[in-house]
Amino acid sequence: MEERRRNKRIGLSSKLLIKRLDGEDAAKEVDIDVVDVSKTGVGFLCSEALEIGAVYEASLTIWTKEVIHAFLEIVRIEKKDDNIFSYGSIFIGMSEIEASRIETYSTIETMEDKKKKNGMNKKRKSHILLELGVIAISFAALLLLLYFVVAVSFQNGTVSSDITMKMAGQIARRIFENPTQDQISTTALMIRYGAHLGLFFVVGFVTTFVSMVVFRRYYRILGVIGAGVVCYVLAYYTEYYKQFVEGRHFQQSDAALNWYGSLAGIFCMVGSYFLNRLLVKLS
Repeated sequence: MEERRRNKRIGLSSKLLIKRLDGEDAAKEVDIDVVDVSKTGVGFLCSEALEIGAVYEASLTIWTKEVIHAFLEIVRIEKKDDNIFSYGSIFIGMSEIEASRIETYSTIETMEDKKKKNGMNKKRKSHILLELGVIAISFAALLLLLYFVVAVSFQNGTVSSDITMKMAGQIARRIFENPTQDQISTTALMIRYGAHLGLFFVVGFVTTFVSMVVFRRYYRILGVIGAGVVCYVLAYYTEYYKQFVEGRHFQQSDAALNWYGSLAGIFCMVGSYFLNRLLVKLS
């Protein structure tokens, strides 16, 4: 609706009782739903057809429950749905005391609006800073994780084998009384498989989390796809370049384990996201 007053409008949940002032007919009281009011006039909805330019006597109930006696001149009429008319009117001959009541309320409401806006702006800034903080921490965690993956993947073959066999021996002795070399080797193989799956599960989970923090709404689909691409590249090429490291070699099965672990992490992150949304809706 086009603004036709220079003064700030004030919304009040009051009603007007109006009767025609400049007519010869008997007075008729009509209930009016106030839409807005300022020190210069009032806007209201009414089911009765009033005349533009006509002057009506009114008793306006303001926010303090006080009744202001005023004369209204209809200056605008707009037909709404269901035989409802929207009227704009100006006050005629309103005293300064009564006008100041509305002006005082307008000033108070303006101050309250400013406080609300300032509060909303502070909350918005805090929310933005929190989001940036989460994104920065997520990226830092992802970079540290990727550094750890690369460091482990490109570790010298002798060092890597010694660490694995040492761990396998300790675990095997807890499981078996006197573990054989085959049992220790099998345990070492399980450790290696578990390390591939577990490490890249974390990579898939964290990468997808970061992508879902950065991308919003439907763009999260692109973020998840991007996370999958990053995980696939890491899963394959961290194994591929092992053939250039002393004592290491490339195994397609290890690359497959990396990829399976990444997929599990991606699906887990996406599943937890939708589960969280479902729980929020149910609550």
